[in-house]
Amino acid sequence: MSTYRQPLPRIPTAAEIPLILEDTIRTFNSALDKIASSVATSSAKRSNVIVPWTEAENITCTRMDMMHHLASHSPDASTRSAAQVAKGKIWASVRNEVLNRKELRSLLEAVNESLDDETSEWLSFKLKRFKEHLEEDEEDTSAHQTKLSALQAQFKQLGEQDDDGIWLTEKELDGVPLRTTRLSRKPPHEPGPKEGPNAGKVFVQFSIGTSAVLRSAHNPETRKKVYLERERRKLCTAGAPLHKQIIVEQDSIARKDGGSNYVEYRAKGTSVPSSEWVNEFLERLKGSVVPYQRMLTDAIRARRVADQKLAPGTLHSQRVPPWDYDYYCTIIQNELIGDASKLDAYIAPPDETLPKLWSLLGETFQLHIKPVPAEKLNHQTVWDTHVRVCEVWDKEQQPIFLGYIYYDIFAGQGHSVDNSKQYTSILQHGYERRDGTRTATLTVVNGYWPLEKRFLPYDHLRTIVHETGHALHLLSRKAKHVNLTYNSLPSDFAELPGYFLENHWFTQRAILRKLCTRHWSYSDPNKWKETHPKSAKLIPKDVPDSLFDMVFRYGCWKKVFSNVGSIHALIFDTKINSLPRHEDVLKLDLQTVWYETQSELYDYDHSETIKAGGHGYLECWHLIEGQHNGRGYSHMLGKAMAADIWRRKFAANPNNPAEWKKYRKVLLVPSLCGTSDKSEFTRLLEGYLGRRFDAGSLFSGSRELDGIIQSLRKLCKK
Repeated sequence: MSTYRQPLPRIPTAAEIPLILEDTIRTFNSALDKIASSVATSSAKRSNVIVPWTEAENITCTRMDMMHHLASHSPDASTRSAAQVAKGKIWASVRNEVLNRKELRSLLEAVNESLDDETSEWLSFKLKRFKEHLEEDEEDTSAHQTKLSALQAQFKQLGEQDDDGIWLTEKELDGVPLRTTRLSRKPPHEPGPKEGPNAGKVFVQFSIGTSAVLRSAHNPETRKKVYLERERRKLCTAGAPLHKQIIVEQDSIARKDGGSNYVEYRAKGTSVPSSEWVNEFLERLKGSVVPYQRMLTDAIRARRVADQKLAPGTLHSQRVPPWDYDYYCTIIQNELIGDASKLDAYIAPPDETLPKLWSLLGETFQLHIKPVPAEKLNHQTVWDTHVRVCEVWDKEQQPIFLGYIYYDIFAGQGHSVDNSKQYTSILQHGYERRDGTRTATLTVVNGYWPLEKRFLPYDHLRTIVHETGHALHLLSRKAKHVNLTYNSLPSDFAELPGYFLENHWFTQRAILRKLCTRHWSYSDPNKWKETHPKSAKLIPKDVPDSLFDMVFRYGCWKKVFSNVGSIHALIFDTKINSLPRHEDVLKLDLQTVWYETQSELYDYDHSETIKAGGHGYLECWHLIEGQHNGRGYSHMLGKAMAADIWRRKFAANPNNPAEWKKYRKVLLVPSLCGTSDKSEFTRLLEGYLGRRFDAGSLFSGSRELDGIIQSLRKLCKK
């Protein structure tokens, strides 16, 4: 690791990217040409083949990291376009074109000396890629993979163009807080057209505003209209056949690779032993939440019968239509828990909250995390004026510079306001140089916090904490070869650090109190009076304990009931991708599997949805586009791992410095790039726990959860 601060890298412009591309490919090919021309197979060894090869590859991959990020996040369209082209060409040079050079393969095969684990894994990986390239059926497999990528790109494009919606009157939207709720890409309550058929109406974009309408609109006909029209939109009608083709191609690829199904094929990228294990894990989770969910459904059914004056015991009152579920669930949640969103007003905007978060994380992990001064952030060092950056140092013994974390969390030009698109990416992978020093790791926490907000919503801050957990993990890992780091971590293990911080560290009362500030009305009383003219009630200056209690109850509620939908989607994804024969996949009726699986959990009445041609599974775009399809369960498994670690090691004493140090050193620092055996990660986890991993920890009881269940029971009895 470096003991000095490495400078922020320069962000290239659209005009500079083609020059960087040309230089990158020329430099990489020159390095390989030199190896091929100067080394005979009889003298091939680590120092004259592997070392110069990996040096050139590391530099090339870090440049590709930059292009990959700019292709998605630069606010300038020409920069995004140039970076997209550069990313593809660099990747082809590093991963594909080199496979045609037989002389390089011969040199790698001739290396016959003792290697460290990571270098040995790099060599095995390269030789495997050469072998696959020469196999007779490689062309056929590539054809399937190319077709799959094209189908997924088509589906992604459908999602990006998904701006369908419906115009509604303010009367139809009674109950929806129009002044503060974003229902489309336009700012809240922006006036609609003054003339024409939609004069005076509000546009509800299905991909953005549906959930707000289903939760808040008092009129059941409004909820029904929005729900069913969403099911008929272009994403569904055009996306359904695309999704079926994607499932078929995925299955073909798995069977060409010798696998029994696609879940088994994708399990290679996780720590799970088999698709059977996945099914057992999901069924166990389902068994844990179904009793709670049925209790809630009973309460919703009773409330709906009373509210809509339905005759008890009739067919219409026995099962809840899906458009009524969220509305009555929200009413019951507010009755039993209260309005936890009141905490939002005590959380300052990011520029004030992020330094507090960095300080607290530094204390916890024994790191020094401080902001990069604003005067150092300009068009040469950040791609957007709203980006914030912190530098991270390991304080143990002498200070060691680990790298930078960029926070691109403000909605600006070229950004979506869809909060589900928050994630962590890499701007530059760190790696070990020949002299033993390391390049810094640069990570990016991506999110979309609308600039017009006066405060940072609690749920949004919670997600930022989650993504910062990933960023600290990436900064802590010590890898030699960048090319191995792209897929070296099982996806379930990679999710652990994010959920560990979000679901456990962040939800401590002491941590939350330090992150909160005084109510924003005390900072801007005039604005408060303007926006709350009828409020005469004195607002507490500091967060009252009762509000923290409410937030913790809200967290328990979400842990159980918000995960039911995720469990449904994961069981569906696993079912459709683990059929025994390819013929079964061709006959697959996705709509039937989706709604039958959903009814097992929610007891919905889907008759009108199916009649309308509903394809609700297409809302789970993350299980279709390519990253999580066939192994979406890894997020849930990461949550379970985090819960088990907290219960075993931290619940009794959350502020034990020695335990936090051990957690970081044992689970976050090892790169584990030197193993292709994914079960090594399970052994690492269980070695830290001192026992076998307990997947049932996710829904283990707590005082707050027990209180919610007791309240639900009383509500059902009423």
